[in-house]
Amino acid sequence: MYGLKKKKKIMITVTPCAKINLGLNITSKRTDGYHNLETVFCPVPIYDTITISKNGAPEGTCSLNIKGLEICGNAEDNLIVKAYRALCKERPLPGMDITLEKNIPTQAGMGGGSADCAFALKAINRLSGLGLSESRLAEIAARLGADCPFFIKAQPCYAEGIGERMTPMELSLDNYWIAVVKPPIPVSTKEAFAGIQPHEPQICCRDIVMKEPIENWRGLLKNDFEETIFKLHPQLAAIKERLYADGALYAAMSGSGSALFGLFSEKPELSAYEGCTMFVSSMRGAAERFPIVNDRGEVVGETSRAFAHSGAKPLHPVVHLHVFNSKGELYLQKRPEWKDIQPGKWDTAVGGHIDLGENVDEALKRETMEELGISDFSAISMGSYVFESSREKELVNVFRTTYDKPISPSRTELAGGKFFSENEIAQNIGKDIFTPNFEKEWLKLFGNDSIKK
Repeated sequence: MYGLKKKKKIMITVTPCAKINLGLNITSKRTDGYHNLETVFCPVPIYDTITISKNGAPEGTCSLNIKGLEICGNAEDNLIVKAYRALCKERPLPGMDITLEKNIPTQAGMGGGSADCAFALKAINRLSGLGLSESRLAEIAARLGADCPFFIKAQPCYAEGIGERMTPMELSLDNYWIAVVKPPIPVSTKEAFAGIQPHEPQICCRDIVMKEPIENWRGLLKNDFEETIFKLHPQLAAIKERLYADGALYAAMSGSGSALFGLFSEKPELSAYEGCTMFVSSMRGAAERFPIVNDRGEVVGETSRAFAHSGAKPLHPVVHLHVFNSKGELYLQKRPEWKDIQPGKWDTAVGGHIDLGENVDEALKRETMEELGISDFSAISMGSYVFESSREKELVNVFRTTYDKPISPSRTELAGGKFFSENEIAQNIGKDIFTPNFEKEWLKLFGNDSIKK
């Protein structure tokens, strides 16, 4: 009797992020009982992980397995399950197994449940081939929770209404560090709104964030919930002041609490916050979204730059372009000192991540233009391979080209560039001059006279 091959399990993985509020003003009470507000939403590098797979169960059924932090309530009431049911109304869905690894603190004002909901919508949409647009997913998300639509894109934005009317913002906090302190104090939404007196702020929080240096936010940027919540829970006010004492440029309660955060110019050395859960992370890459792929390059999820480089090692795709001149010399770029990976070393002429929604060719053209100012080139594919370091795992799509025209390396992204002869490269291999991935790639692809082919 011949054995039967098991079908490969089809699954998708996504990494929902938390958010903070940069300012939160309650401007008026609505006739439907809700309140209008204005706030700046900003994603932060604290993540849950959701894995979804088809299980062969009857249509319209799903199971939810929760690991990590405990979540109160029944699984049937979880926003992930509600997201699945909402999409079932769009089209009958196959049975699914869903696993949530919970790391974002609950009852924190950081949107953990809303993030899980929105990312589940996106994951199920992709896994089931529904083809729903981001705008349609945002409409469905809005019915499930006021913060949910923000996480469809998870990009900095100015939010109005009950949080559903969003305007994208060109805001970057990449040069800062964030510390989050979550005390074991639950704050209910009812409790948070009980003492609120709606009012129009003197200065819009969007204008403060975009026009004022972060050092000035302390005296200008307000969270209206703090006045009420701090009176009820003075421990929270004390934590905020300790964050300032520890060097925060700006500190505030996120949303309706009870998590507090501080933004710092460099990695903070925090004093002990007894009984609290604490997170400290660079903000670099928190707002950039990358696809997660399998070893064939097929998209099987999404994540952020920060998570991709965190040591968790989701496989994500990149492009490399080796630029030769007609003499056989190879152009290399100098990585600037501020880079979080291999600062100050010489590297492949063009190397960059493929953004979510981008294909390989699009990413190659974009990165080459951004880094070298080149658009008129013809690239030859040299295949792909998996590169793994202590911090990340990449599917590298390799290309080469011959180019003799002027090259203009980016002044913002690179610290210059120049051509190296084959002998110069050979003499400096292993001397900590080149990045390890360049050295391995060079030896693999060009170390046996293939440079001359």
